[in-house]
Amino acid sequence: MNQNGDYLINQDDKIAVGNPIPKYTYAFGFNLGYSNLTLEAQFQGVYDVDVYPTGNIVFPFQNGAGVTMDWATDSWTPDNRNSKYPLLTTYTDAGENFIPSTHWLRDASYLRMKNIQLSYSLPKSLTDKLKLSRMMVYISGQNLLTISDFKLWDPEISSTLNSLSAYPSLKTVSCGINISL
Repeated sequence: MNQNGDYLINQDDKIAVGNPIPKYTYAFGFNLGYSNLTLEAQFQGVYDVDVYPTGNIVFPFQNGAGVTMDWATDSWTPDNRNSKYPLLTTYTDAGENFIPSTHWLRDASYLRMKNIQLSYSLPKSLTDKLKLSRMMVYISGQNLLTISDFKLWDPEISSTLNSLSAYPSLKTVSCGINISL
């Protein structure tokens, strides 16, 4: 975009865009109990943060890497002018496709349920018969839900990493029994 009004699009038209540091970081949780049942959950997220993907994410064939299905099926062609990606080519053949621009800028805001647990404590009359002071059964999960428009990688991973080699936060489900003698 012609930022300085000289009717030329060149280096003089560059402007700062995006925000790599979240404007808001938040977390909240709850603990609800009724009779012998307890439901607990913790949520965490960031709002108003942008990432600018680089590396293998946006440069097909970089470092000998292949090309993703998205690139192969939704790159610019004369028949697909409203594509998601520019012309599929190597970086050296069409470097102008990879000049930093707002085309690649993405909002990485998210809300994640970090932990949720449902537990049931056996009644005292039953634990007394079992000669236990307490017995609780539970099922819990970590990272089971993430709400975000950002789909390139796990939005909780550092936005400066820009790599396909980072591991996302694992989703886990566990169950167990806590016994107090």
